[in-house]
Amino acid sequence: MIIPIDGKFPTVVRDLSDWLISRYGVQPGYGLAQYLDISRRYDNHAAVLIWVYNQYVSWGDDQRTTGHLRQAFVQCLPVDGF
Repeated sequence: MIIPIDGKFPTVVRDLSDWLISRYGVQPGYGLAQYLDISRRYDNHAAVLIWVYNQYVSWGDDQRTTGHLRQAFVQCLPVDGF
């Protein structure tokens, strides 16, 4: 798990995490982090933000599309929904 040293996430990362949160109706609270392989101490919205940042810094330019991001996010979610 990678977090920016200064704690400031790039605007594109914030925008993409907000988009995923809205698109999939991620509710405030806890429990999602474990499925995203993020420390359980983070709430659902923070976990999505950190997960998106990790994808953003580790994927190549050709993978940085909303389609790739969405597919990867959905694959992390439990089958019975969240």
